[in-house]
Amino acid sequence: MNLPYRLRPGGGLWVLVIVGLISTAFFAWGLATPDLDRVWTLELEMQLGQRDPLSLTELKLVQDALCRHPELVEDWPARSRTNDRGYAYLVRPAGGTQALVVSTDPSVKANRLSLRARTVDATREATAAEGEPVAWNPPQHGTCPTLIELVITDGKKKKRSALVSLR
Repeated sequence: MNLPYRLRPGGGLWVLVIVGLISTAFFAWGLATPDLDRVWTLELEMQLGQRDPLSLTELKLVQDALCRHPELVEDWPARSRTNDRGYAYLVRPAGGTQALVVSTDPSVKANRLSLRARTVDATREATAAEGEPVAWNPPQHGTCPTLIELVITDGKKKKRSALVSLR
């Protein structure tokens, strides 16, 4: 059965449909949160201590932002104390060879502390006694600055404080 010419959609209708789809896709893309804005939000939440440690996806997001925007390194400390939730983040500049050094607080009443340090490329777990320093030289993330996360807990999984630095 052939439809009469006047009942078939013409080329103008197809142009309108395609333009509508492209416009919808453009506005949906424009309403998405930019990665850099998400990184700034994460950084602020971490500085205020209002969040748990980053998920692997968020860690990769921040690492990618550091690769694309190396000037972000200035916003991250090279020396820090873990916050009340027991974690800290440091950024080693691109090409840096500093090791992560953790000095546990001698006043902590725990026999052993569990340390977990990770980057996008590697993870290291260790234990330390009171006041005992622990060092780890994580691998470089290509030619980019390296984001390093450190989580410290005692045997009861309670978060603990420590002085963390890059040396």
